[in-house]
Amino acid sequence: MTPVLTILLLFASGIALMLAEFLLPGLIMGVIGAGLLLASMVMAWVTYPDYALFIVAGQILGTVVSMGLGMWGLSHTRMGRVLVLDDAQDPDEGWTSPGESPDLVGRDGIVHSALRPAGTVLIDGDRINAVSSGVFIEKDRPVLVVEVEGHRVVVEEILRASAS
Repeated sequence: MTPVLTILLLFASGIALMLAEFLLPGLIMGVIGAGLLLASMVMAWVTYPDYALFIVAGQILGTVVSMGLGMWGLSHTRMGRVLVLDDAQDPDEGWTSPGESPDLVGRDGIVHSALRPAGTVLIDGDRINAVSSGVFIEKDRPVLVVEVEGHRVVVEEILRASAS
């Protein structure tokens, strides 16, 4: 086998394995493919040192173009469409995220699971994940919501005045 044919075979095999990595991810074929590309580059460099720069530039360009075409082609094939989720979680169909609830600020509730400092509180019968402002609050203690930032609800214990 001639050196040119060996170099081209190593290069083509490396590209094929790296493209196969798109369909069967796991890093093994990609690493072996990259190794074959590197081997073809080194073999070309050693066999044809006068053309080494052109060979390396051509291999890098060929690799980039092949990977770009592989990514584009994957998204436009039936196999690619199987791998990509096309459904949307439309709020009209009942998909909603809890989002921010600024109306919770100032409301009181009861600790459902101890806040150490995170836990669950019951506010108007709804279980809400909450955090205390840094102290532990035991179960069944009354709390007040003092801050809501995104999904983070901060509560403080309501201290009852002791009868004296």
